[in-house]
Amino acid sequence: MTGKTRYPAQMFRAFYDADVEVDELPRQIPEYCVSLPRILITPLRVNVTGFELEMSNRIVRKFTEQVGFSKEAFVRVSIGDENGDRLFSDDLSEQVEARIKSLVLNGITLGKKKYIFLAYSSSQLKEQSLWMVCPERRWSVSEMRKSMGDFSMCLTPSKYAARIGQCFSTTIDTTFSGMKCNGYDGLMNWTKDKLGFSGRSEPENGVSKSPRVKDNFRDITSYNTATGTIMVHSDGVGIISIHLLKDLLLQIPFGPRDKTDVSAIQIRYGGAKGVLVAWDVSQLNIPQYDVYLRPSMVKFKAPYDNLEVITIAKRIPYFLNRNVIFLGQHHKTSDETFLELQEIHIGSLNKMLTDASFAATFLPQLSGPDNGLMTTLRHMLHTGLKPDIDPFLYSCLHCTRAHHLMNLRKKARIHVANGAVLIGGIDELGIIPENCVFLQIQRPDCRKTACSQDDGKYMVVIGQVMVTKHPVVHPGDMRMLQAVDVPELRGHKNIILFSQKGERPEADKMSGSDLDGDQFAVTWDRRLFLDRPSDPMDYSPPSKIAEDERITDASLLQHFINHARNDNLGRIAMLWMDHASIERDAGCSACLNLAKLASIAVDFPKSGIPATIPKELILKRTVPRAHWRERKGLPVFHCDSAVGKLYDRVVGEMKSHHNVQPTCVAMAGRYRDKNGQILYLGDAHQISISKDKIYNPILARRLGWVGDRHDAMLLNFADYQRWLYENQLLELMNQYKIKSEGEVTTGCILKY
Repeated sequence: MTGKTRYPAQMFRAFYDADVEVDELPRQIPEYCVSLPRILITPLRVNVTGFELEMSNRIVRKFTEQVGFSKEAFVRVSIGDENGDRLFSDDLSEQVEARIKSLVLNGITLGKKKYIFLAYSSSQLKEQSLWMVCPERRWSVSEMRKSMGDFSMCLTPSKYAARIGQCFSTTIDTTFSGMKCNGYDGLMNWTKDKLGFSGRSEPENGVSKSPRVKDNFRDITSYNTATGTIMVHSDGVGIISIHLLKDLLLQIPFGPRDKTDVSAIQIRYGGAKGVLVAWDVSQLNIPQYDVYLRPSMVKFKAPYDNLEVITIAKRIPYFLNRNVIFLGQHHKTSDETFLELQEIHIGSLNKMLTDASFAATFLPQLSGPDNGLMTTLRHMLHTGLKPDIDPFLYSCLHCTRAHHLMNLRKKARIHVANGAVLIGGIDELGIIPENCVFLQIQRPDCRKTACSQDDGKYMVVIGQVMVTKHPVVHPGDMRMLQAVDVPELRGHKNIILFSQKGERPEADKMSGSDLDGDQFAVTWDRRLFLDRPSDPMDYSPPSKIAEDERITDASLLQHFINHARNDNLGRIAMLWMDHASIERDAGCSACLNLAKLASIAVDFPKSGIPATIPKELILKRTVPRAHWRERKGLPVFHCDSAVGKLYDRVVGEMKSHHNVQPTCVAMAGRYRDKNGQILYLGDAHQISISKDKIYNPILARRLGWVGDRHDAMLLNFADYQRWLYENQLLELMNQYKIKSEGEVTTGCILKY
């Protein structure tokens, strides 16, 4: 098959003419992904769960592509219970802990391969998974770790694990081998000032042949008189030239078509991590380099010359949650405001099932289906297909709606149209005044707002905005700032730029954040503005644990188990909401104390210091909880707060079974469940009858088929393809206990 098409009929013709089974078509793995074996360790078993596709990382790429390891040399190991769910502290008995240590430290043998513990990243620590490897080509695990970088300054298992974990971040490698990019030869031979490696490329005839990196570019600091400490405003953020960023984006598969839409990227480069924001370097009056890394970004020395991209800066839809609602009530936001926003959200979800043009514009503002499926659904809508006619389209939209209704019920996740979640950066020019931000975002639709300067595709937000970082648990984490228009900064899009002025960085005032990739929720919806400011919490780091110059596998694994045993951030969050609902105030002393504990719990992966909950903050099981907690068989009380009212409203909506019944015979013998969701199974006799009604010979003639013989062949071919598709679908549904086609294709699994 040659050529590409999005039209279903043409795709059907291509499959038919190819005379090949769909199962036999090559399944190409994207170059930035890798298929790796997975192992699940439970208290009773060691299960090989098969191969899973995931984004690659620096170490897997190096040892499989350059050193010559087989892909089976690496394995992802997860720790869980017999159902594959994560283990909680109560599950980690001495016997279970001893079993995990024995298996991981002594190695796991599969066939002729023996896998040895290698490392884990910060995200894997939270997921209770780690990397094991079967070294090949005469390599050892210790040699592999040494090749990752110099970690001699890491004197605690937690810090060592966090730093070596940077090498396992899922990234896109942006090597420009042999490719010209605005006069540059490529990104293989970056120059380095202090990274500890040779290879500086000097300009030839005044023209640089390779992008140059300055890794000791000054940090922007201030002195905090209240705490007597030096504060770093530019913590985690550097600079990249505009032209180089455009070249890099050509290597990013998930980048937008218009490269000017991106103003920042989150990166890993050698031992550096953080965000690079695009600037016209000539405008900054600084020495001419292509990439500027600050000391706050460089964590260790590492012999890797390729810039790796984790994500790009883009506008993410803004949703409220129960924490924000509780704190909003503390700041006198009315219950009616939240109820009104939820009604708008529910109305939009319902309208999406009946109005194709509205669904096409509303879908990008929602989470749920991945970008590929989202594009397919929008294309189907734009080409004239309607959810009340096409069963597949309806099934996907129905699952997306049900997914968001469940999020409303479980989390009060309410969409706010006048808001966005953005990566943070710093104003390198020093123009933005203190307590101000610059904000230029892409509009989801064509409507203008009263507080924006509009150029058609983007708008500069002007006026008051509320900025925070989720999860938010302290009243001072919600900041009222002033959004200003700075003409010199209009080249920056889909990013929030903070001022470099003031004693304390604005990002640090919100949950102790920095600018190494943290995302900030901002809204200019005046209904959500705070009635009064609250002092931000002091997020000073806890005291350090004892240092040890010799880090061993046993100490690293002990930190892994300690995290699983002491990971009580979720428990703290639930206690926070319980106290907020019982005391009817998220600013009560119990909530403020829990906010401090939450800060310690968040830092545990790096600090190794657990957050211990005092007995006086722990509520007994006999203490009634709010009804929206859905605690079956335990005492409850009806909570009449905004969260309780929102919960009652969405439960009523879910019980009403708002459904649209497609009338087209394209249902082709499929059935519906009691909630109106389309199931994949159909009666064979009904399918046979339906396909004769559905088949339109005019379409076949337009595609070049002529005659009754072709009609019969096409019907048989279509029937067989549907049978193959539904067999594969059935396997997935049985494996994951999913009930409908839409859940499989969208990933919106309703039982969760």
